[in-house]
Amino acid sequence: MSPALYHFPKSFRLHLKSDFEGLFRSRKTIRAFPFVTHVASVPFNEVPVRIAVSVPKKRLKRAVDRNKVKRFVREVFRLNVHRFWKVESNHSETLHLLFVYQGEKPPDYDTVSDKIILTLQRLKGENESDCS
Repeated sequence: MSPALYHFPKSFRLHLKSDFEGLFRSRKTIRAFPFVTHVASVPFNEVPVRIAVSVPKKRLKRAVDRNKVKRFVREVFRLNVHRFWKVESNHSETLHLLFVYQGEKPPDYDTVSDKIILTLQRLKGENESDCS
């Protein structure tokens, strides 16, 4: 695998208020405890998938724990996104994903990895069945 596959540029990050509003308007969610993933499809915008991660202060009080969960999610996504979407190929839509952590304790890396990969598999399966 080339190192170019394992990048996480700024274009993969979701940051505009309008993007977040679209996520909540779509009302499509995927649950894989301890994560709830909000999903929205928009017309293609330079990358196939854009993500954001939210860890509520109500769930994890310490900033160190919240930042650790966000770092784990971004790392798992970065290492696995190429397995589900070809970044360089032509796409008709971009998926916006918001991962919201719902657990009460900080998870370990393996738990985060399993749940994020499960969510990506579910998303890929749904998109392929939509195209058929």
